Amino acid sequence: MANRTYLYITDSVGKREKIRGIAEYNYAFPLLFKILCSSLPRAEKSSICILEEKIAVISDMSEGIDKLKAFLLKMKDEKTALSKGKILVSDESYENIEKFLDKDSFISEGYKYFLLEAFELYEMRTDSYEEFEKLTLGDIEQINNINKNVDTFMKTGELCDVLHQEIETYEKFQYELNSFSEYLYYDFRDTYSDTQYSPEETTDYVMDTRPEIPAKPYKKRLMGFKSDEIMFMLFFLLIFPPLGIYFCYDGFRGKYDDRYTSGIILGLLGSAMTLFYLWKIFDFLIQKL
Repeated sequence: MANRTYLYITDSVGKREKIRGIAEYNYAFPLLFKILCSSLPRAEKSSICILEEKIAVISDMSEGIDKLKAFLLKMKDEKTALSKGKILVSDESYENIEKFLDKDSFISEGYKYFLLEAFELYEMRTDSYEEFEKLTLGDIEQINNINKNVDTFMKTGELCDVLHQEIETYEKFQYELNSFSEYLYYDFRDTYSDTQYSPEETTDYVMDTRPEIPAKPYKKRLMGFKSDEIMFMLFFLLIFPPLGIYFCYDGFRGKYDDRYTSGIILGLLGSAMTLFYLWKIFDFLIQKL
């Protein structure tokens, strides 16, 4: 299964009694999602993963829809293309999105906010939920920065380099335009029929399709160590033991009396680091067994 970004609409920031699918996209956080989530984006708890960390993005729906439609209409009217290629937004593409993103209908049904769930993308980069939250904040920063360029395009009708990079190719952008659907992999249409789930409430209820995530994630490491721990131990293992042995050897030979004490200290320090290294490996193997 592809790692995806999921976009929903919901009725409230916290309780979320209603959630409906809007779009999903494989292996990336696409430009159109960033525009839809441009109105007051903030980090909140996920409705897919039961975690304390805030790894989802909530934003105001109405202004986001208006901004995306205005952006696509501008592209259609300006016949915007990449390097004199095909026109990016056709009449048909615009009409399909205009019809699907029926703001008045959404509002009448009680929907007010966009809910962006990108945890599957974060899983490709880290297993730490604390890092998930940092990546969420990074996505919010991306949203705000990208939309400054969108605002410039709305005034000038010219795509800047940043927007060119976001769009990349005609084919990729067409895939974005066709990514809208009510039916997503994580489907919430029946989630709240009998039992209501709120990220702000303590509950054991989880819908069948929601991933079960352990309370304490196991971080991928080499032999159980972080990269900075490995560099730290390598430094001491490669530097202090050889220096300690060399200084001790010279000290015992009596050639450098002033180095004898230094040799003992460095030798002991190198030995301590070696023992620490062996203890970490032993502890890691015990946990694995």
